[in-house]
Amino acid sequence: MTNYSLIAFGFVLAAIILFIVVSITLRGDRPVVLRSIPAFRIINQMIGRSVEEGKTLHITQGAGSLIGRQSAIGFTGLVILGNISRISMAADKPAVCTTGDGGLIILSQDTLRHAYRQSIKTGVQRLYQARYTGATPAAYVSGVIMAMLDEPAAGSILIGSFNSLAVLMTGLPFSDHTSLAAADSLPAQAALYTCANESLVAEEVYAAGAYSGPDTKQTAGLITQDILRWLFIGLGLVYIVLGLLGVI
Repeated sequence: MTNYSLIAFGFVLAAIILFIVVSITLRGDRPVVLRSIPAFRIINQMIGRSVEEGKTLHITQGAGSLIGRQSAIGFTGLVILGNISRISMAADKPAVCTTGDGGLIILSQDTLRHAYRQSIKTGVQRLYQARYTGATPAAYVSGVIMAMLDEPAAGSILIGSFNSLAVLMTGLPFSDHTSLAAADSLPAQAALYTCANESLVAEEVYAAGAYSGPDTKQTAGLITQDILRWLFIGLGLVYIVLGLLGVI
């Protein structure tokens, strides 16, 4: 192995050890206070409205894929679906999921089934709550709009791989409920930023797992990332100072 490979291996090993240590630390009863991100406050509002009005929450995961660059936001959407579906079991109607990818629909059904088994309503497993709406972006958006018109929701969470057609899911027919949007492409981000009530930008998307529900693993991962980020910044500053001093 080269020196660079050893350094990379050392950083990965240190990150794993740090994640384990943080996870063990978070197992206590003391709550973890994360920095405030305004976009995530809207999730609590949607859940409260869902309970009060007896409406469902709609989570749509785009028409992306679990393979390639679109996989990161796809798995993030699954984590949010799991957190929201467990919390929404307090309402009369559980969360509804729509997607335009075959792999995501299978994992979404499994996520909902797992959430229902952990809930008080153990015997209620409504697999039709995860819907495959279309294989192409246009068909997917059309199917999501029909699903939203069939069953009015207290709010919508759009997180996944979208194109600019996604703005149709936050248009005038759905102006009476709240929407939170996150996308992995700049055109979709720009379109959703102007139409959705709140939007997640850049790394905020990948922090959604820790902010959308009480998940120790997600919170530990987020804290580990922050620690490593500041570590790299510190090492970079040390390298710059040593370079200016002529040491290296």
